[in-house]
Amino acid sequence: MLRKVSLKISLRMAVTMSFSLSIIGNIAGYIMSGGKRPIPALIIGIAISFVVGFIISMLIGWAVPMKKVGDAVCRKAHTSSKSLKGRLLNTLVSDIIYTPVISTVQVLLGYLQMPQGQRPPFIGMWLSSVIICMLFGYIIVFMFQPIYMRKVFSQFGIEM
Repeated sequence: MLRKVSLKISLRMAVTMSFSLSIIGNIAGYIMSGGKRPIPALIIGIAISFVVGFIISMLIGWAVPMKKVGDAVCRKAHTSSKSLKGRLLNTLVSDIIYTPVISTVQVLLGYLQMPQGQRPPFIGMWLSSVIICMLFGYIIVFMFQPIYMRKVFSQFGIEM
């Protein structure tokens, strides 16, 4: 049962994070390019980024026991995972594990889609994207993870 609960939460977070980060990353790239990217290419970029980000999120969610990792970090910090400090730490751990991987792959995809003469330096593109996505990712995880946990836990009759 615990595996089902974890999978349902991971699925919801994967959709939310992938969708949000694909929009944020692609729009940031569009703005940084000075609006030179055609709108249809932007929409296709968002769709591709979403699918790839979703797959990566599900793989991470399947491979990394986030609850165990988060609880271990909270124990090291001498706090409860249910406290505000614990939630902030759990959000940071989740953001550090998921966001850089998703952002890196999404930036690489965007970079490879650009014509070679119009490509900015990859490191600048990557760094700005990771910083923006880490900030937004943190906020998204902090807001949505407890909502999804409450919903899924109540579906399975688990008290928080």
